[in-house]
Amino acid sequence: VPPRLGKTKLVRYFMAWTMRKYGRTYNNYYTYSDMLVNQTYTNMSNIFKIPEIAEGLNSAPFKRTKEDLSNNTGGGLYAQTTFGQVTGFGAGAKDDTRFTGAIFIDDAHKAQDTLIRIASANKAIKSAVLNRKNNHKVPIIVIGQRVSKYDITNFLMIHFKEWFDNGTAKLLKIPVEINGKTI
Repeated sequence: VPPRLGKTKLVRYFMAWTMRKYGRTYNNYYTYSDMLVNQTYTNMSNIFKIPEIAEGLNSAPFKRTKEDLSNNTGGGLYAQTTFGQVTGFGAGAKDDTRFTGAIFIDDAHKAQDTLIRIASANKAIKSAVLNRKNNHKVPIIVIGQRVSKYDITNFLMIHFKEWFDNGTAKLLKIPVEINGKTI
């Protein structure tokens, strides 16, 4: 999806909705930028202060701690850069009876990153992020724009081809223009 069309905002609202709907939902969010990580925590904290949302949280309000945004029932959000510390923070609950969280990768790298940086981000995601699922039903949702033939989308399509072949993974492309007209 092209830049500035609301991808990150959509992910934040989706995370907030699931965290409010299911108090034990624990999401992991990864992106290339410390600024996006901090904005995500701020935005999520502000969402949970909206009176209509806060009253629906009952006795499990979300509070920002040093490590995450969480409540006292095991729900929350852990956000980090693609090169950041991920040890100890898994998405979802150990049980898999219902939706309990997701892993979101939002712009794994910048368009202007070097091939070395893109390859390093891809390696970090493969070795440290994709294994943060606490049960087999935790989805991994990657959003971003295509930045090169070596970006995270292509990396996943090559290294996890079986996911796409067997229908476990889906690729959704939203074009910038159709028949020469911007959409």
